[in-house]
Amino acid sequence: MSTTTGHEPARVPGRRPLAVAGWGLLLVGLDLRVNGLDVLPDVVGWALLLVAALRLAEIVPATGTMPTDREPGRRRLAVLTAVAAGLAGALSLPWVTETTAAYVAWTVAVGLLLRLVAVQAAHAGDAESSRRWNRLLVCWAVSASGLTVAGAAPGLPVLLGAGWLGTEGTLAVDGAVLAVVLVLVVVLLGTLLVATVGLFRDSWRPWARPPVVTAQAG
Repeated sequence: MSTTTGHEPARVPGRRPLAVAGWGLLLVGLDLRVNGLDVLPDVVGWALLLVAALRLAEIVPATGTMPTDREPGRRRLAVLTAVAAGLAGALSLPWVTETTAAYVAWTVAVGLLLRLVAVQAAHAGDAESSRRWNRLLVCWAVSASGLTVAGAAPGLPVLLGAGWLGTEGTLAVDGAVLAVVLVLVVVLLGTLLVATVGLFRDSWRPWARPPVVTAQAG
C-alpha cells in the first residue's frame, strides 16, 4: 500500500490535464500510415487537447502572485484554446481539403496551449516555468509565422501543399530561401517536441493538477 508523507499531494495519473495535452500533441505530431490509412488520426489528438484545456481551466492554483482579477482571463484563455483545438480537429478530418486553413488552425491552437500553460504557471507564482513556456511560445510563433509567409511567397508552395520540385524536376525555390525554410521547419518541430516532453514533465506540478482531498480518520 502506497502512502504519501509531508505536504506532497498524492500522484493520481488520471488527474493530469497536461499529460492529456502531451498525448494530444504526440498524436497530432505523429503521422503513421499503413496502406495509406492514418492509424493515428489527428482529430483524436485535438480532442485530447480540447479536453485538457477545459480541465486546466478548472484548476485554480492554491498559491500564487497573480491578482485575483486576472483569473477570468485565464479561464477565457483556456476556453479559447479548447475552441481552437476543436476547430483544428474539424479541419483535420480526411474529407476536408483546405490545407492552408488547417495549418493556420494547427499553429494557433498549439500557440494558445503554450500560452495557457505559461499563464497557469505564472498564476501559481512559478516564474521559472512561466518564462520557459513563454520562450517556447516565441519560438513557435516565429517559426510558424515564418513558414506561413514562405508558403504565400511567389515560387513557394504552401507547407502542407504540393512538393518542392518544379516542372522539370529542379528545385522551384532559391537555395538560400530553402535553407531558411528548412531552419524554420527544424525550429517548429523542435519546439513541438520540447513542448510535448515539457507537458508530461510539468503535469506533476501542483499548479497543473487539481488538489487531492483525502479523508482524515476520526
